[in-house]
Amino acid sequence: MIQKPKDLAVANTVFIFILSFLNGGSMALNLQLEYSLPILPILFFLSALFSMIFWMYCANRLELEPEQQKKAALLAALPWWILSALGFVVSIIFALTSSEVSKAIGWGIITILLLIAGILSWAVHLLVMKTKTKKNK
Repeated sequence: MIQKPKDLAVANTVFIFILSFLNGGSMALNLQLEYSLPILPILFFLSALFSMIFWMYCANRLELEPEQQKKAALLAALPWWILSALGFVVSIIFALTSSEVSKAIGWGIITILLLIAGILSWAVHLLVMKTKTKKNK
């Protein structure tokens, strides 16, 4: 299924988008029910956890040469870092234009969480990934 580092990056991005749509749908449902569902923080945490588990499973299936490990780790963490950059832009826009500071603080916290997820993805990827050597062939 996943044979190359680029496949890992694409699979991770697709999985993140699927989880984003599920979280967006639950947020819309919560908005319709006038914020009566207290499960959103749990849902967001579980989404991030499932994304990391999916990603670690895929990283464990890869067998790469040692010089390709850093590239694969970077590609695995790249979707998180791109999302954190978008969150950073939104937090700056809200800080400059919003009358409520809480919106900017909320987006700033989301940005920090996405950056941490990207750094964890990058670091754990280097630990989990199998190295292809002459003994393993």
